[in-house]
Amino acid sequence: MTYSVADTYTDIGPAYQDAFREVPLQMRSLQWITSQLPKGSRVVDVGCGTGMPAVQAFAEAGYDVLGFDITPVMIEAARRQVPKARFEVADARFWEPLRTDLPLDCVYSSFALLAGVDQSDIGSFFQRASSWLRPGGLFVFGTLPLECEHEEVTWLGRKVVVSSLSAEGTERAIEAAGFVIEMHETESYTPKGVEAGICQAEDVWEERHLFVYARKAE
Repeated sequence: MTYSVADTYTDIGPAYQDAFREVPLQMRSLQWITSQLPKGSRVVDVGCGTGMPAVQAFAEAGYDVLGFDITPVMIEAARRQVPKARFEVADARFWEPLRTDLPLDCVYSSFALLAGVDQSDIGSFFQRASSWLRPGGLFVFGTLPLECEHEEVTWLGRKVVVSSLSAEGTERAIEAAGFVIEMHETESYTPKGVEAGICQAEDVWEERHLFVYARKAE
């Protein structure tokens, strides 16, 4: 059985946050953002999942934060766990902020633009994110840098269809959207799927993560 992105995360449920608790690169990316932006900054987390740890970190920093995710089960968990933030059920391919929420100070997305998207959707998202931000606004994007289009993979015991760009392709597309890249980091991480109770040991494989830190050109 091949799962849609919503079905995948509905099946895994909030236990996802236990399998990906304190991913080193993700935690460093949150520390970088909170060191850069003052209290009251407007931040959007694209594909926020259960709200942990990103939306929680932003809310604790005193930001006006909105998280959205395509999976209602995840948003239900996020609303329980991070009551100080706002949440919506929405698809990252089509979501647009309200005019009253613009301009944003930061757009954050970690591991959201992978399942159920095309490579063109990823590039389009970068362009849209740029249009939401103020000049100098922050853009942080985390992904698995795989050069693939509509490739079926088994992830945590579930077959999903994914698309992604290589590390070089990701950076080129971000720059083409009007961003200046400040730095990037890559690191390997093995999900704690067995410990979280969502898959068997043979279903877990080491992932290579990429985080790109950028600012909208002034």
